Amino acid sequence: MSATSVLLIDDKAIPDERVPGAPSILSATEYSLTMFAMFKAVERRESQWLKLLDNAGYKVSAFKHYSEKYDCIIIAEKKE
Repeated sequence: MSATSVLLIDDKAIPDERVPGAPSILSATEYSLTMFAMFKAVERRESQWLKLLDNAGYKVSAFKHYSEKYDCIIIAEKKE
């Protein structure tokens, strides 16, 4: 990646706190429990994405949610 490249990740990112007016995170939690039971995996929260990408050398500039199921585009750039 060049210094001006942008990394786009299309995945779920569950908010760390309840957002007023947003749908319940219960459905996202149910997805996490199902994934854990089947694959020993969970849906990541926004803070977990921030930590993961920070450790990989990226800075998250935005979480753009596009569905009520917390699907989103995570926009990240390389740290300088």
